[in-house]
Amino acid sequence: ISGINGKMGSYVKKYLEDKYDIVDDGDILIDFTRADYCVDVIKEALKNKKKVISGTTNINPNDLYEIKKYSIENESSFIWVSNFSKGAASLFSILDDLSPHFDKIKIIEAHNKSKIDKPSGTAKEYAKKLADCSVFSIRNDDTTATHEIIFENKGEILTIKHEILSKEAFMNGIMISIELLTKIDY
Repeated sequence: ISGINGKMGSYVKKYLEDKYDIVDDGDILIDFTRADYCVDVIKEALKNKKKVISGTTNINPNDLYEIKKYSIENESSFIWVSNFSKGAASLFSILDDLSPHFDKIKIIEAHNKSKIDKPSGTAKEYAKKLADCSVFSIRNDDTTATHEIIFENKGEILTIKHEILSKEAFMNGIMISIELLTKIDY
């Protein structure tokens, strides 16, 4: 686990300890670090035929493209997801259907003030799907991770709000990713 001493990395380690052997030279690298750090670590793992799951957000799109290309060239597997929760996955899947029907769209994302990236990587990914929208970021002491998307037309507002109440919400997507990678030969 790259980023094992961080908030998410340490949570993932604790969650997975009962299910898997967490070793320094395992088959799968799980990355929860920083965008300015992860690219070299991921490429090194792929070069050594490790399968990689990354939840690091705000990776430069060119770097992400290079990692994907590097994965193919080295015949290794790479999964990158900005948010592993079921709620985020569900929201991503409906944005394309909703956005053409509204004149104005905004995203309000709130996180604890210790959150490094602003706006969050998840908010940026939502914004990419929505193309023309405004993103507002809030950082407070006691805020739960929240993404609220507000769709507006004259005379109506549709609001969708997703809150992460604990890191356990991310584990379903991480477990699916691990299972998927264990079934892939390449």
